[in-house]
Amino acid sequence: MPYVGQRFGRYRIEEQIGAGGMGVVYRAYDEKLERNLALKVLTPGALNDDAARKRFRNEARVLSRLNHAAIQTIHDFDTFDGHDYLVSELVPGLSLDTRLQSGALPEKEVVDLGFQLAQGLAAAHAAGVLHRDLKPANLRVTFDGRLKILDFGLATLSREVVLTLSTTQTLATAPMGIAGTLPYMSPEQLLGEQVDARSDIYSAGVVLFELSTQQLPFNDSLAPKLTNAILHQAPPALRALAPKLSIEFEHIVLKCLEKDPELRYQSAKELATDLRRLEVRSRAVTIEVPAVKRPRRWLVPAIASVGICALVAATLLLWPHLTMKEGAGPSAPRWEQLTNFNDSAEIPTLSRDGKIVAFLRGPGSLGNSANVGQVWFKSLPHGEPFPLTKSVPRKQTINFSEDGSRLYFTQIEGPFAWNTYELSLLGGQEPKLFMANATGLSWVGSDRLLFSTISTGVHMKLATSNVSRTDERDVYAPADHMQGMVHRSTLSPDRKWVLLVEMDSQWWRRCRLVPFDGSSAGQQVGPEGSCTWAQWSPDGK
Repeated sequence: MPYVGQRFGRYRIEEQIGAGGMGVVYRAYDEKLERNLALKVLTPGALNDDAARKRFRNEARVLSRLNHAAIQTIHDFDTFDGHDYLVSELVPGLSLDTRLQSGALPEKEVVDLGFQLAQGLAAAHAAGVLHRDLKPANLRVTFDGRLKILDFGLATLSREVVLTLSTTQTLATAPMGIAGTLPYMSPEQLLGEQVDARSDIYSAGVVLFELSTQQLPFNDSLAPKLTNAILHQAPPALRALAPKLSIEFEHIVLKCLEKDPELRYQSAKELATDLRRLEVRSRAVTIEVPAVKRPRRWLVPAIASVGICALVAATLLLWPHLTMKEGAGPSAPRWEQLTNFNDSAEIPTLSRDGKIVAFLRGPGSLGNSANVGQVWFKSLPHGEPFPLTKSVPRKQTINFSEDGSRLYFTQIEGPFAWNTYELSLLGGQEPKLFMANATGLSWVGSDRLLFSTISTGVHMKLATSNVSRTDERDVYAPADHMQGMVHRSTLSPDRKWVLLVEMDSQWWRRCRLVPFDGSSAGQQVGPEGSCTWAQWSPDGK
């Protein structure tokens, strides 16, 4: 397999963002067109002869001509140095298998995603292309709620491969790729028979079942028993697993899961029509229900001239909208509720395009320099929040990369061992160490970082450097060389000043404004008292 930095023709491998039975996916840079793409290097043997390679090339050519919002765009298919690879659109967002880790999705969201899925399948089927491997891992939702179908045509499982599932084999020991695919395969696909569009419809039904219940309709760990259940047993009733689901939705899903293809929806277009009808009917019913007024708890910010604010822990995460009345003066913030947990949502950070918010959810620890909890994620304004981390260590300061494709957060892994971790939002990967002895990290340029780092003991200074830290320089070092610590900082829009919060042996101090070039220690700013968080207004004033 290729390595980071290697070139596949005109494509430079940047990072691995996923892996599966059919190959490894990388974020790659097209040096000719100067854009980021997804490059999938197929597993050796995936296309084991010229006939298979020709078939896949033909399907890739057909898919490349499809221009549908729900289908990942194909750009190229070729062979380099003995490796078959496929180049496609780099789709931001999270796959549905990642979404499922935080629980079943509401029916309204499942119906919407199912409608988009059915529309994409209908377009592909009309062009004569089957997917053959629909599952949550191959479905990604972008930050604005659009579903994208990935990996079309990559998983034609031969009858010989299916027959390798012996009478004692478990999914844990199944051939690579089978374990994740078998529970979603239609009966006719399992039998090695000729499949058509209705096989994809069966798999879509399994996906809808799992999204709405967080369970598979058939989930035996022994492959032969699982195969027998798919072939001969009726799926459980959805409403027995999730009573809040509507009868109409249950009927749609169970029709997709009919054993006999003749009894299923005969086309993805028919499925899309029923899902759309249910969506419209549900919306009409919702409108008729009188609104129930609930008491709302508000987060009131204290804003100084440089945008200093105290972060208040609350069970609600609130989002300011700037509203402007005609003929009125400056814009005024209007706060909208984003979360309603029974614990706290803290230290939120917004992506640069304003479409995503990430935050720490936990018991709440206002004023601490490290918080207990997990990093959560939510698309704005109406996406469902879900967790991105599961690790035990305390965390702090979350920030996005400049393009919004990655998150960076501090993890405290020992006595004053503050390290920054990187989490890709392009694939379901675990966080990886990005920079040791660095906290409060933020990107202030394409290759420029601003972060706090411990110099000696617990003395924490503010520094800036490139990614490799080869040109690191100090921006500000607290005068208390024993217990002075800079925890959080933010660069002004004009890149001349840094607003920071610091603490010493007497606890949190006032906010401080320092020059980014490090030419002086600057001055304290803002109201008297403890400053635990600071941020600039958009205009830097």
